[in-house]
Amino acid sequence: MTNRKVGTIEYVNKNGELVTTKISDYDDIAYYKDFINEKGKIVTRKIIDTEEFTYIEGIGIATEKGELNMEKLIKTLLQERYFRYL
Repeated sequence: MTNRKVGTIEYVNKNGELVTTKISDYDDIAYYKDFINEKGKIVTRKIIDTEEFTYIEGIGIATEKGELNMEKLIKTLLQERYFRYL
């Protein structure tokens, strides 16, 4: 789960502990990748890939098991769908 206001990432590490860290702590390994959204437009997302998680800006976190943070994904998709009709 991410908190956009503070710029933090929360994830469960390999020991089962909840860890909160700043996104900026990973700037040295972060990279950017282009994706095509549902409207066919190219969007650039920040990606942080570590042993314990993969973070994709605007989507959420995949753990080391590759399980996407579905709560964050659903919220993002609902927001995009809602804003599309404003």
